[in-house]
Amino acid sequence: MMSRSTVVVAVASFAIGVALTLLVVSRSSDSRVRGGGARAPESGSSSARNVEFAALEVRLEQSEARNLELGTEVETLRARIAERESVERELEARVSGAAEDEASAPRFIYSKWEKGLRSADWEALGGATSRLMPLLSEAAEVSAGKREMRPALWGEIMAEVGPIVTGAIELDAQGVAWSNPSVLVNLVHATLREAGQPLTGPQEEDLDAIGLRFIDEDQRRLASYDDETIALQKRIDIVRLQDRAYTAIDRILNDAQRAALYPTGVRGIVGLDIFSGGTNWDEHWDPMPHEGRAGLREVVTGGYRKVLRAELAADIARIVADWEAKLPDSFVLAEPSAQRRQSNDMERSARILATADYQLTLMKAMLAQLPLSDDERQLLIATDRVYVPILD
Repeated sequence: MMSRSTVVVAVASFAIGVALTLLVVSRSSDSRVRGGGARAPESGSSSARNVEFAALEVRLEQSEARNLELGTEVETLRARIAERESVERELEARVSGAAEDEASAPRFIYSKWEKGLRSADWEALGGATSRLMPLLSEAAEVSAGKREMRPALWGEIMAEVGPIVTGAIELDAQGVAWSNPSVLVNLVHATLREAGQPLTGPQEEDLDAIGLRFIDEDQRRLASYDDETIALQKRIDIVRLQDRAYTAIDRILNDAQRAALYPTGVRGIVGLDIFSGGTNWDEHWDPMPHEGRAGLREVVTGGYRKVLRAELAADIARIVADWEAKLPDSFVLAEPSAQRRQSNDMERSARILATADYQLTLMKAMLAQLPLSDDERQLLIATDRVYVPILD
């Protein structure tokens, strides 16, 4: 079925054709008249013939006038069709451009971050993450020793990481952190759309509500901090906030959508799981090998002695010993997983989070019990790196 605009152009073209036909026929008739093709009656008076010729002259003048009118109408119709075709081309371009803009635009706009959210290409981000997840699943199996390494795998992974890094930089340049919940919900939406598992209308409404809820919570979190808030506390808080947000999102998804976000082997693994609070641990944690409880005390004490004054050594050892004694064996004596044995860059986010909680307790004890200088105090407050104990 033709669209209304197509029908208009078709009708106008037909009208021009009809007009041209009438014009040609009319001019042919005039030619016959002017060439004497119309014969005068053989009977009747000269006066009657004069009247007839006069009538023919009038008809000729009328015909010529009509020809001029038809010619003007034809030109008008041609101009209208040209204008209409121009409008059609512009409309098609706008529709095409709007479709492209819609794909690259953020699905959920939150006024405070609108400019930043619009600065990123969400079609590119969603496409990259949707293609990256199965590659990371393959990497997880390689790290766990379940399959052989394909030579091209890391190159394929890095090719998809590029647009994600670009998007994160564009957002950050406009004051929108990658950890912002407004980024989180738009990334989920774009990834599922590009993976061929788009959200339904009700799911979109639910996701928007989740975004609003956690944006408000994030703003309250930020407002609660002061100059004495330890940086590690802030990192722990955002990890937990995002984990709760992703848990809420998980509840509104179907199995196919979950599989697109969390293919086999990636969920909960830092360095593999994009859709978790664990992304906040990237580049902010290190394994800390030790040989049991005594070894853990030695490693931790030595670490603080390197950054604090030598005269504090005895108090540092005491505080660390008190702290270590309260740690459960299941934590201190944890064996590295097969995956961890293959790669120092992969650890369970839950393990790092538990370590961060224990480490924060120790840091607070140091701040409360040691006579620290202002510089030493600020050094501890600014620390947000986590050292995960691994039984060596």
